[in-house]
This record gives sequence, structure tokens and C-alpha cells, in this order.
Amino acid sequence: MTVVPGKAERLVAIRVLEVLIWLAMIQFGALGVVWPLIGLAAPGGQQGDSAWGVVGAPSQLEVELNKEGIEAVLGPDVSLPEGQGVRVGDVTLTPVVKAWVEFDQPGLAGFMATTGSDVILGLTSLVTCVFLWLVVASVRRGEPFDRRNVTRLYVAGVVCIGGSALYMLANAGGRMAATWGGTLEDLSRAEIALSFGPLAVGTLFAVMAEVFRRGMILRAETDGLV
Repeated sequence: MTVVPGKAERLVAIRVLEVLIWLAMIQFGALGVVWPLIGLAAPGGQQGDSAWGVVGAPSQLEVELNKEGIEAVLGPDVSLPEGQGVRVGDVTLTPVVKAWVEFDQPGLAGFMATTGSDVILGLTSLVTCVFLWLVVASVRRGEPFDRRNVTRLYVAGVVCIGGSALYMLANAGGRMAATWGGTLEDLSRAEIALSFGPLAVGTLFAVMAEVFRRGMILRAETDGLV
């Protein structure tokens, strides 16, 4: 026998979902946007007019070091933290040497590679959660097929995909610009981080929007038959 949840159970589930979305909004807003921006104005975190002092977000740029570049810049006798590749069974393990880079006068590139891209990601997540909460709130009020929900879900999808793409562009562009030229160009390997998860999530929101749109059409047709 199939047990159909009653109205009270459905209301509790929706309330729980709303609380989870609110917690996510608080996290993204506080830790992903407000806290990093507060760090920019921190009185003890600046080193000149162009420095970016950051509180609560990484202000350092992590790079993967190139062994050949290290030896070319620092000399052949330099001692590296990790050794050469190690043969284990039928595979070879090569330890990677990484370092945190702190610029004496970090500019816009260093900011975008660290705090700037993180703020973009935080804003993207926050705005997406706001539109999702509006949809869930309308469902709680008994208006799941509100015409505005279609727009809200489409906007959430566009924000999720567009904001994530902007984050990756800002992060990759900032890293390349910050490490381009000078010693770092020889010391480090170029790295570009790609993530297709937000694309899948944004596509899911678009699919949900289409489901809501078709539900509205079906409801209108049903009302017309009554």
C-alpha cells in the first residue's frame, strides 16, 4: 500500500527546505561576500595603496613549481622539499612542489586570482539561493505553478552558469596575469581550473523551469474543462 504524505508532512518538509536554503544564503553571503570584503578595509592588512588585505579568504596565490625553473633561477644545488618520481608497482608517483606566493605590491590581477573570484562565486551562490527560496516559498503558499516561478528558475539557471563561468574566467585570468613575466613565469607551471558542476546545476534549473511551465499549461487546460 502506498502511503501519501499528508498536508502537515508536506508543509514540514517545505519548511525544512526553506531553513536549509536560508542557512546556505547566510553562509554564502557572510563567508563568500561580506567577510572577504571586510578584509579589504582591514587596517592591519594593507601594504601600500595597491595591496589587498584579506580576512576570511585566501590572500595568497598557490602555484605549482617547476623543478627545472627552480634550478634555473635558484641554482642546480637547490634543495627541494620533494624528491624525484617514485616507482610503486606499475605506476610512478611524482611529488608536486607547491608554494604560496605573496606579492609586495599586489594589484588587480592578484586580487582577481584570490579574493575577487571568491566574491564572484559567493554572489553567484547567494543570488541563486534567493531565487530558489522564492520558488519554495510560493510552493509553501500553495502556488507551485505561479507564472513567476518559471522566470525565477530560468534566472537561477542563468545566474548559476554565467556566474560560475565569470568566476573561472576571473580566477584563471588573474592567475595568468599575476604570474606572467618575471621570476614566477620561470618558476611555476600554468594552471587553469575548470569545473563543469555549475553547468549541470544551471541546466537542472532550466529543466525545472520547463517542468513548471508545462505544469502551468496543463493546469490552465484543466481549469478550462471544469
